[in-house]
Amino acid sequence: MNAKLKSLNIPLILLLVFNLLPSMALRPVWFVAMAGVFLGYRMWLDWGNRRMPPRWVLLLAQVVIAFAVWEHYQSLFGDEAAGTWLALLACLKLYELRRDRDYLMLVILCFLVLMSGLLLDQSLLMGIHLLLACLANVGFLYALQEGFWKWSNWKKNLRRPLGIFFRSVPLIALVFVLFPRFSTGFGSSSNVKAKTGINDRLHPQSVSSLSPSDELVFRATFFSGIIPARQTLYWRGAVLDKGNGLVWERADKSVSRAPVRTESTDEAIEIYLEPGWDRFLFTLENTEAIALPDEPIRKPLLMRNGFIFEWAHPLQTRQRYFLRVGDVRPTETEDLYPYLEVAEPSPELAEFLTPFKAMREDEAVRALMHVFQDGGFQYSLEPPRVETMEDFLFRTKIGFCEHFAATLATLLRHLKIPSRVVVGFQGGTPSLLENYITVRAYDAHAWVEYYDRDVKRWRRLDPTAQVAPIRISSGGQIFANEALPAWMPNFLTRIYRKHQTIVDEVEAAWISFLLRFDLARQKELLARFGMDEVLFRALPVFLLLAILLVLAFLYFLEAQRREPLPAEEKLYRLFLRTLKKRRITKTPNEGPMSLMARIEKTDPRLAAACRPILIDLVNSRYGRLKLSSADLKRLKWQLRSLRKIA
Repeated sequence: MNAKLKSLNIPLILLLVFNLLPSMALRPVWFVAMAGVFLGYRMWLDWGNRRMPPRWVLLLAQVVIAFAVWEHYQSLFGDEAAGTWLALLACLKLYELRRDRDYLMLVILCFLVLMSGLLLDQSLLMGIHLLLACLANVGFLYALQEGFWKWSNWKKNLRRPLGIFFRSVPLIALVFVLFPRFSTGFGSSSNVKAKTGINDRLHPQSVSSLSPSDELVFRATFFSGIIPARQTLYWRGAVLDKGNGLVWERADKSVSRAPVRTESTDEAIEIYLEPGWDRFLFTLENTEAIALPDEPIRKPLLMRNGFIFEWAHPLQTRQRYFLRVGDVRPTETEDLYPYLEVAEPSPELAEFLTPFKAMREDEAVRALMHVFQDGGFQYSLEPPRVETMEDFLFRTKIGFCEHFAATLATLLRHLKIPSRVVVGFQGGTPSLLENYITVRAYDAHAWVEYYDRDVKRWRRLDPTAQVAPIRISSGGQIFANEALPAWMPNFLTRIYRKHQTIVDEVEAAWISFLLRFDLARQKELLARFGMDEVLFRALPVFLLLAILLVLAFLYFLEAQRREPLPAEEKLYRLFLRTLKKRRITKTPNEGPMSLMARIEKTDPRLAAACRPILIDLVNSRYGRLKLSSADLKRLKWQLRSLRKIA
């Protein structure tokens, strides 16, 4: 390897590190450690001019990488497994840099690493990093073409890829608008794991485990422009119909194909749901219908008892859907017997329930709610561990929403009142412009629904509203702030939340831009330009013709470009313009030194200032003098000083 090519090693290592930055947050911890070892050891070898490890060590490292990927993902294929494998192999490629081709192959691997990261995350921050990394990669390719790296040439190496990017913007826009849309939604990962807390089972600490987290769950836009009060927003995820005490689960496995509309309405609520929250599509209590931008074919939408909507499989991509909400919740016709099943109460609990059994159903419900309001209960993100419901109800009395909901549902069933536990989210935080609300993990909540036999409808009961009304009126954020570092003062907490709101507003606009441009939106946009259904089917042909037209136009512009002038030629022309302002004009057949001789005859003082400038420019243009950046700045300063000479 020659010395000039070796000067590219450290910049290439830093370039690979920059391309791997998103993977450090998206991949497992062992990936970060392994990549750090490979990169750090390679830089240490180059820094000390040490020998590369033998070939058998690299082969062994490849086997270790394959084994680690298989152990973690149980596969070597798929977006996550293959992306992790590819990124680590790119790190090993650093140990095989011998010829120009090796450097070129590693830069190509950098582009593939970026693509693998894009499959996992399409956030605005990821998009910005993708653009910057592509510019850096192309800039390095220019340096590779020259055969050496010079840190002082960073402006030139950046200017070239920027020029390519701006010339390619028309092509990017064309492909985005005209490329046929086959599906909607940008994803996160094919192996997204469901978060705990919102699932088919409720037990102490299941929902409270989400409370310290501010991870985004979904955004909801109300097309009416009116965001309801926070205390009225109960986003239902799962209905748990079997339980006793503090542990509840979903026993009813019956499902049906949900009636799905494929168009939105002006009164709808638009939901952008993030992946990883199991199969649930969160809806409000009075949801009458659900609409999707396109008919779900591969992932059929199912409906369970309690008007619960969910996918047949866990959600792996961002999903957009619409809710149509009515004035009253839909009537459910179902057998109430499963909602009355409960184990025999303990003697202590039976004695507690005795006075409630003599009351009417509505009186008993109100009396139980007063128990939570006036019984000395406390709301806590970290309640003490209890073994039975009786320990919580009669002794500790410190719990989270899951404690209160599970206890109330059990008490209602002992009083022969059909009841069930609902888990989901409550509330939501208005965005910066108040055009939508965000629901985050700390808004996770559990409450109770009981069947009112008088009106033959299910009604909501929330015992948490009696114990901690501020949780319902102000949202879970007020308690999530307690999970922030203790050293962070209140004003920093407010700044952090404000910054989070601003960032989310920008992120929401970006995701909305990506998700909304689906097949239906593409047809709507092209219809405005007179492209009906027949022409729409020939969209690939239009795309190809449009690309050829843009390429021809760019080629025409490139052909009109002139070669950039050398720095000394630009300074000489500036020198002539300065003289022209003093009414000294160069004739067509007059050289620099002839011009200098004429100036000496007419204005000796001006000639004394012009002579050193002209000598440097002539020696640089026709001699062996190489002007440095400092020399160029000095000549520019001398040219400006000519204007001050009387």
